[in-house]
Amino acid sequence: MKNSEIRPGSYRKTQHPIETLILERWSPRAMSGEAVETGQLMRLFQAARWAPSPANGQPWFYLFTTRDRADWPLFYGLLDAGNQEWCHKAWALVLVLAEAVRPNGRPNRLAGFSSGLSVQNLLLQGHALGLVTHPMAGFYPEKVAETLGTPPEYDPQIMIAIGQPGKIPELSARNQAREYPSQRKALSEIVRKGGF
Repeated sequence: MKNSEIRPGSYRKTQHPIETLILERWSPRAMSGEAVETGQLMRLFQAARWAPSPANGQPWFYLFTTRDRADWPLFYGLLDAGNQEWCHKAWALVLVLAEAVRPNGRPNRLAGFSSGLSVQNLLLQGHALGLVTHPMAGFYPEKVAETLGTPPEYDPQIMIAIGQPGKIPELSARNQAREYPSQRKALSEIVRKGGF
Protein backbone atom coordinates (compact mmCIF):
# COMPACT_ATOMS: atom_id res chain seq x y z
CA MET A 1 0.00 0.00 0.00
CA LYS A 2 1.21 3.51 -0.85
CA ASN A 3 0.73 6.34 1.61
CA SER A 4 -1.05 8.25 -1.18
CA GLU A 5 -3.91 5.75 -0.78
CA ILE A 6 -4.51 6.82 2.82
CA ARG A 7 -7.42 9.22 3.29
CA PRO A 8 -6.85 11.30 6.43
CA GLY A 9 -10.56 12.15 6.57
CA SER A 10 -11.14 8.52 7.54
CA TYR A 11 -8.94 9.04 10.62
CA ARG A 12 -9.62 12.65 11.48
CA LYS A 13 -12.95 14.10 12.53
CA THR A 14 -13.45 17.84 12.77
CA GLN A 15 -15.71 19.52 15.28
CA HIS A 16 -16.65 22.13 12.65
CA PRO A 17 -16.36 21.99 8.84
CA ILE A 18 -13.04 23.12 7.33
CA GLU A 19 -11.51 23.07 3.86
CA THR A 20 -10.62 19.56 2.72
CA LEU A 21 -7.08 20.58 1.76
CA ILE A 22 -6.33 21.48 5.39
CA LEU A 23 -7.82 18.29 6.84
CA GLU A 24 -6.23 15.96 4.28
CA ARG A 25 -2.67 17.33 4.57
CA TRP A 26 -0.42 15.11 6.65
CA SER A 27 3.25 14.19 6.93
CA PRO A 28 3.99 10.73 5.51
CA ARG A 29 7.47 9.20 5.53
CA ALA A 30 7.39 6.61 2.74
CA MET A 31 8.81 7.96 -0.50
CA SER A 32 9.55 6.17 -3.76
CA GLY A 33 12.91 7.76 -4.57
CA GLU A 34 11.56 9.04 -7.90
CA ALA A 35 12.45 12.56 -9.02
CA VAL A 36 10.25 15.57 -8.37
CA GLU A 37 10.30 17.96 -11.32
CA THR A 38 12.10 21.25 -10.74
CA GLY A 39 8.94 23.07 -11.79
CA GLN A 40 6.99 21.37 -9.04
CA LEU A 41 9.60 22.30 -6.44
CA MET A 42 9.46 25.91 -7.61
CA ARG A 43 5.67 25.84 -7.20
CA LEU A 44 6.20 24.90 -3.55
CA PHE A 45 8.59 27.81 -3.01
CA GLN A 46 6.25 30.13 -4.90
CA ALA A 47 3.45 29.19 -2.50
CA ALA A 48 5.80 29.78 0.44
CA ARG A 49 6.65 33.21 -0.95
CA TRP A 50 3.03 34.41 -0.67
CA ALA A 51 2.58 33.77 3.04
CA PRO A 52 1.38 36.62 5.24
CA SER A 53 4.10 38.40 7.18
CA PRO A 54 3.92 41.08 9.90
CA ALA A 55 4.98 44.43 8.41
CA ASN A 56 5.62 42.44 5.19
CA GLY A 57 9.09 41.58 6.54
CA GLN A 58 9.25 38.17 4.83
CA PRO A 59 12.12 36.88 7.02
CA TRP A 60 12.04 33.33 5.62
CA PHE A 61 14.83 31.88 3.53
CA TYR A 62 15.01 28.44 1.95
CA LEU A 63 18.08 26.39 1.09
CA PHE A 64 17.52 23.09 -0.70
CA THR A 65 19.20 20.28 -2.53
CA THR A 66 18.09 17.26 -4.52
CA ARG A 67 19.39 13.71 -4.36
CA ASP A 68 21.19 14.06 -7.71
CA ARG A 69 23.40 16.91 -6.50
CA ALA A 70 26.88 16.75 -4.98
CA ASP A 71 25.77 18.69 -1.89
CA TRP A 72 23.06 16.14 -0.95
CA PRO A 73 25.31 14.52 1.71
CA LEU A 74 25.74 17.91 3.43
CA PHE A 75 22.00 18.34 3.94
CA TYR A 76 21.43 14.67 4.70
CA GLY A 77 24.23 14.79 7.27
CA LEU A 78 22.37 17.50 9.20
CA LEU A 79 19.51 15.09 9.96
CA ASP A 80 19.45 13.01 13.12
CA ALA A 81 19.60 9.22 12.80
CA GLY A 82 15.85 8.79 13.20
CA ASN A 83 15.12 10.95 10.17
CA GLN A 84 18.01 9.60 8.11
CA GLU A 85 16.38 6.19 8.50
CA TRP A 86 13.58 7.14 6.10
CA CYS A 87 14.78 10.29 4.31
CA HIS A 88 17.20 8.45 2.02
CA LYS A 89 14.36 8.13 -0.53
CA ALA A 90 13.41 11.80 -0.45
CA TRP A 91 14.08 13.67 -3.67
CA ALA A 92 14.68 17.04 -2.00
CA LEU A 93 15.79 18.23 1.42
CA VAL A 94 14.95 21.79 2.41
CA LEU A 95 16.38 23.86 5.25
CA VAL A 96 14.15 26.70 6.45
CA LEU A 97 15.88 29.72 7.95
CA ALA A 98 14.42 32.77 9.68
CA GLU A 99 16.14 36.16 9.61
CA ALA A 100 16.10 36.70 13.37
CA VAL A 101 18.02 40.00 13.19
CA ARG A 102 16.61 42.74 10.97
CA PRO A 103 18.87 44.62 8.54
CA ASN A 104 18.79 47.56 11.01
CA GLY A 105 20.32 45.29 13.68
CA ARG A 106 17.18 44.96 15.80
CA PRO A 107 15.90 41.48 16.74
CA ASN A 108 12.92 40.20 14.77
CA ARG A 109 10.71 38.65 17.44
CA LEU A 110 8.28 37.27 14.84
CA ALA A 111 10.79 35.74 12.43
CA GLY A 112 9.98 32.18 13.44
CA PHE A 113 6.24 32.83 13.37
CA SER A 114 6.42 34.32 9.87
CA SER A 115 8.60 31.49 8.62
CA GLY A 116 6.10 28.99 10.00
CA LEU A 117 3.32 30.62 8.00
CA SER A 118 5.48 30.36 4.91
CA VAL A 119 6.20 26.68 5.56
CA GLN A 120 2.49 25.93 5.93
CA ASN A 121 1.88 27.39 2.46
CA LEU A 122 4.62 25.15 1.08
CA LEU A 123 3.16 22.06 2.78
CA LEU A 124 -0.35 22.73 1.54
CA GLN A 125 0.89 23.30 -2.01
CA GLY A 126 2.87 20.06 -1.82
CA HIS A 127 -0.22 18.17 -0.71
CA ALA A 128 -2.24 19.71 -3.55
CA LEU A 129 0.40 18.41 -6.00
CA GLY A 130 0.27 14.91 -4.51
CA LEU A 131 3.78 15.08 -3.06
CA VAL A 132 5.10 13.95 0.30
CA THR A 133 6.18 17.01 2.30
CA HIS A 134 7.36 16.16 5.80
CA PRO A 135 8.68 18.87 8.16
CA MET A 136 11.31 17.70 10.65
CA ALA A 137 12.63 19.12 13.90
CA GLY A 138 15.12 16.25 14.15
CA PHE A 139 18.28 17.82 12.78
CA TYR A 140 21.38 19.56 14.15
CA PRO A 141 20.88 23.34 13.88
CA GLU A 142 24.24 23.97 15.53
CA LYS A 143 25.96 22.40 12.50
CA VAL A 144 24.12 24.43 9.86
CA ALA A 145 26.38 27.50 9.70
CA GLU A 146 29.56 25.45 9.41
CA THR A 147 28.03 23.03 6.90
CA LEU A 148 26.13 25.41 4.63
CA GLY A 149 27.75 28.80 5.32
CA THR A 150 24.63 30.49 6.66
CA PRO A 151 25.09 33.97 8.20
CA PRO A 152 24.64 34.33 11.98
CA GLU A 153 21.48 36.44 11.71
CA TYR A 154 19.62 33.51 10.14
CA ASP A 155 18.29 30.93 12.60
CA PRO A 156 17.65 27.37 11.37
CA GLN A 157 14.00 26.53 11.98
CA ILE A 158 13.17 23.19 10.45
CA MET A 159 14.04 20.82 7.62
CA ILE A 160 11.55 19.41 5.12
CA ALA A 161 11.77 16.17 3.15
CA ILE A 162 10.02 16.23 -0.23
CA GLY A 163 9.37 13.29 -2.51
CA GLN A 164 6.97 11.16 -4.47
CA PRO A 165 4.64 8.92 -2.41
CA GLY A 166 6.12 5.53 -1.56
CA LYS A 167 5.15 2.10 -0.34
CA ILE A 168 4.59 1.81 3.39
CA PRO A 169 6.01 -1.77 3.67
CA GLU A 170 9.40 -0.42 2.52
CA LEU A 171 9.72 1.59 5.75
CA SER A 172 11.25 0.10 8.89
CA ALA A 173 8.79 -1.63 11.22
CA ARG A 174 9.00 1.34 13.60
CA ASN A 175 8.12 3.83 10.87
CA GLN A 176 5.42 1.63 9.36
CA ALA A 177 3.65 1.80 12.70
CA ARG A 178 3.78 5.61 12.55
CA GLU A 179 2.66 5.98 8.92
CA TYR A 180 -0.82 7.32 9.51
CA PRO A 181 -2.34 10.81 9.86
CA SER A 182 -1.90 12.18 13.38
CA GLN A 183 -4.72 13.60 15.47
CA ARG A 184 -5.08 17.04 17.06
CA LYS A 185 -6.20 18.30 20.45
CA ALA A 186 -9.87 19.12 20.90
CA LEU A 187 -10.87 22.77 20.46
CA SER A 188 -11.71 22.92 24.17
CA GLU A 189 -8.01 22.32 24.92
CA ILE A 190 -6.71 25.16 22.74
CA VAL A 191 -9.45 27.82 22.55
CA ARG A 192 -11.10 29.83 25.33
CA LYS A 193 -13.19 33.00 25.45
CA GLY A 194 -11.72 35.77 27.54
CA GLY A 195 -8.58 35.46 29.66
CA PHE A 196 -6.46 32.38 30.18
